[in-house]
Amino acid sequence: MNSRESVGPDAPQPITGTILITGGAGFVGRNLVEALGARPIRVLVRDTRRAAKLLGSNIELFEGDVTRPETLHGAMGGVAAVIHLVAIISEAGSATFGSVIRQGTVNVVAEAKHSGVSRFLHMSALGARNDPRFGYFEAKWQAEKAVEKSS
Repeated sequence: MNSRESVGPDAPQPITGTILITGGAGFVGRNLVEALGARPIRVLVRDTRRAAKLLGSNIELFEGDVTRPETLHGAMGGVAAVIHLVAIISEAGSATFGSVIRQGTVNVVAEAKHSGVSRFLHMSALGARNDPRFGYFEAKWQAEKAVEKSS
């Protein structure tokens, strides 16, 4: 059996509703949006005009910022699944690894739970670990723990 085969009553069922993607205007997100094709997709973005240029006009965009939980209200209404991709690879000003990766994940998980989202996929990173010498990887590890704690 390969990883695409599923058997038994506990096998994951296909997602039939809308999928919310955070980080959809980033490199991985843009490719995922394209790969999902005609599926119903909503993309959480910080700037809808910029994202529309990158993603096209046929994608539903929701303007919000994972570091500001009040901007997430309503983003996940009617959503069957969340694919959480938001991350930064360098820090600038208030956009720190802790605020965007760790706290952003905490905020997205909380809104998903509040909205009754039944499936949540979080993209972490190889090398994620609890080691303050590596801020990016430590924040990814902390984000993983936040997702695990929520289930």
